[in-house]
Amino acid sequence: MVTNAQVGLNFLSNEPPNLADTLIAFTRIVEDGKTTAAIITGLNALFNRKTPEMKPISIRETVEEILPLLRGRLLRSGVTVQDEVLLDLPLVNGGTIALQQVFINLLNNALDAVSMVDHDKLVVIRSSYKERMVSIAIEDSGVRPANYEKIFVPFYTTKAKGMGLGLPIAKSIIEAHGGTLSARATANAFGSIFEFKLPIWEKEKPI
Repeated sequence: MVTNAQVGLNFLSNEPPNLADTLIAFTRIVEDGKTTAAIITGLNALFNRKTPEMKPISIRETVEEILPLLRGRLLRSGVTVQDEVLLDLPLVNGGTIALQQVFINLLNNALDAVSMVDHDKLVVIRSSYKERMVSIAIEDSGVRPANYEKIFVPFYTTKAKGMGLGLPIAKSIIEAHGGTLSARATANAFGSIFEFKLPIWEKEKPI
């Protein structure tokens, strides 16, 4: 973040100021800040196992808030994201920031996977609901992990600069919300599907 801030200030000091590149640098700061917040809050959820404050959350609105934060990385990496989340998806029980962080972790994981392939780089976000549960599936066309069982183990990573915390944090947050998170291979030659399920929000019944 410090590096991007310095770069942004350097662009502003030009005559005339380079506003386009300044915007890119500051957008990266926002992305890094969100990621850092996700790690901190996620670690708290991972190790303290505290139940987040619950309220009705719109997954549709959450996706609309998260995707613009990743726009810079998407443009740089040439990845196409297809947002197929239903407009009429039921509200879920959740914490706004916590669920945003789950999306950031899972989408960054998908972007890491597709960054390592030469074919079309595609990430699709789908949704469904059944039996009082909302399901969100994030499918990528990237490289598959060697072992789907180990990827949710804290500090397990196959990435050169990875910490092995993103997916365990996401799983811990979802489980604290009364849901589940799983991963599997797609039916195609490449890619994975990360799917989490959350209980539909129910209004408190009057006493």
